[in-house]
Amino acid sequence: MDVVVVGAGPTGIVTALLLARSGHPVTVIDSDPGPDESGAWQRSGVYQFHQPHLLRAPAVTHLQQQLPDVFDNLLHAGAETASLPAQPGVIAGLRSRRPTFERVLRAAMLGQHGVTHVSDRVVGIELDGDTVTGVRLHERLIQADLVVDTTGRSGLTTALRNVVEDSTCGFSYVSRAYRLLDGAERGPLNAPPGFAIFRDGYFSIVFVQDNRWFQVLVVRATTDKDLAHLRHEAVWDAVIPTIPAMAAWLDPARCTTMGQPSAGNAGRNSYRHQAHAVTGLLAVGDAVCTTNPMGARGISLGIAGAVALAGILAEHPRQRWAHELDQWCTRQVRPWFDDQVEIDAAMLRRWAGEPLNPSGPLPADLIAATAEADPQIMQAVCQYNLMSTTSAVLDSVRERAREILTSGWRPIIPDSPTHDDLVQRVRVAARAALVSA
Repeated sequence: MDVVVVGAGPTGIVTALLLARSGHPVTVIDSDPGPDESGAWQRSGVYQFHQPHLLRAPAVTHLQQQLPDVFDNLLHAGAETASLPAQPGVIAGLRSRRPTFERVLRAAMLGQHGVTHVSDRVVGIELDGDTVTGVRLHERLIQADLVVDTTGRSGLTTALRNVVEDSTCGFSYVSRAYRLLDGAERGPLNAPPGFAIFRDGYFSIVFVQDNRWFQVLVVRATTDKDLAHLRHEAVWDAVIPTIPAMAAWLDPARCTTMGQPSAGNAGRNSYRHQAHAVTGLLAVGDAVCTTNPMGARGISLGIAGAVALAGILAEHPRQRWAHELDQWCTRQVRPWFDDQVEIDAAMLRRWAGEPLNPSGPLPADLIAATAEADPQIMQAVCQYNLMSTTSAVLDSVRERAREILTSGWRPIIPDSPTHDDLVQRVRVAARAALVSA
């Protein structure tokens, strides 16, 4: 059957590759023209394109199993696998810049027999009664037996699909890219992305990327206007390298900056169902679910959705497609949405000064924090971190985590300022920058 995939991000391209390799002619439509003649690529409309990324374990597994040539090309391009500290032999993710990742996927798409790429904007869905027959571009119609929407939360088909929930995450961030000098060693590592500091009020993560690049990310509550000043280069340079746990990474004798600080917003947690009122239209990836990017789950859930969609098309009749995919999303995607909503709300309350109450509801991040105190909890948390199962795996250790937190135990935090100390450093640097300007 003729398939149109709207959107050429990771989810859209993986969907197209899987369906084309199953024998379906696929047209991929995306308004972004790709890299320019110099090789630069801004990826218009994808605000997070140049922000730090970690590809979580499910996506790595799916690429290895479903598209092994693409996975090998990612490694050849400089991407590297990452492990959990507690399970050094188990792949927990793939470290790669988003531009590197998408260049490899795009090359696979452009070289895939049966895939046609169109650089244009889809302006609407073509319907014959309750049957989708194609998509409308500005100047032409492309007919299709199936249209797959991978465009995102505010994308093409949202008017046809019910919203379950849509709310702001409440977090913002600033990041900056660096590259290790030739021969320079990395700084310390304590997490799959690279190195992480989690404090009430902010957290900072070093993301190891491909080809000696790394990116430093600082996350704050959107309402925290003081830490927002870190988007200014003078403030960033005066503050972030002074954090002891970051000092080894940011030693100017070991690395060089690769651009200015870049600010962004964590966006929204959202979830939508499939379109049940029409046939021949399916949605995967961000078109179904978006979550706070600090969980690094979006691409992995999107790729998993692409694999599920391809299987459903092969196993079920047309009239069952939307129902089957909706049921799969309910089982495999919705729990991660609920999990992130709970984590975000609880974290913002703690950052606003609400004291930790071990006797109350324990979100997944607090249970995960106690893993270093109990091997049984660590076993469950490893499954959760690998996304091999949902947060339901933590239910069996929830009470044990509660006991640990009630006892007064708290996780060890790498050497770093408290939120109030960091704010004071930022204020001093911001005043100095204003004076010097």
